[in-house]
Amino acid sequence: DELRLTAFCYADVSAVEVGCVLLKSWLTITGRNTCGVETRITIKFNTVTDYLFLPIIGRLRRANSVADPEQYEAEQAKFNYLAHDFYKFMNVAKKSILPGEEVIGAVMQAELRTPVVTLFGHAYTRLRAPAHILVRTDRELIVAVEEKQEAWSGSHKYGSIRTYVPLAKIAAVDLVAEGPTMRLGIHLVGGEEVDLEFAAEQEPDLRRLVAMQAA
Repeated sequence: DELRLTAFCYADVSAVEVGCVLLKSWLTITGRNTCGVETRITIKFNTVTDYLFLPIIGRLRRANSVADPEQYEAEQAKFNYLAHDFYKFMNVAKKSILPGEEVIGAVMQAELRTPVVTLFGHAYTRLRAPAHILVRTDRELIVAVEEKQEAWSGSHKYGSIRTYVPLAKIAAVDLVAEGPTMRLGIHLVGGEEVDLEFAAEQEPDLRRLVAMQAA
């Protein structure tokens, strides 16, 4: 019931999250505000007005005003291998990278499910982690996660949540084995953390991305 103002310097923004589930969209900004306080704010909006927010998101991500269209298409083409099994994530990844960015690597993870019970020959499972992709560019770590809500329409998913983290805002990255899966923790400057879960067989590719980040 009040008007509040929160201001950030672009250089102090440590992560930008953009979510979209059907007509519900939001923009979350994480970083140190101009009062020197680590802050996380969310602005909700209708998806049909997302074009109004795209320039803001571009500024927050420090998008280049001039870029080579052919180079951009070549970088987007690096995700074409996802077309057969993960067509949705191929498009999400292509739209997530900025013109002028170089894609260094990516790890795609299908949804992870935990067996619950088997009845009459049918195995029932519980969602452990939604499908997601981790993309490393020369400037950012980009995480795109499928929305978790299974109640929209059976098993169909209509949205995604994308998080953009400047490499300079990553304080540490750790990779920990947890039984049949690996937990990747991305620790941001200011104390925020992004946690992702991957199948154990993804460990070599994940360690390569971690090594790139450490370098």
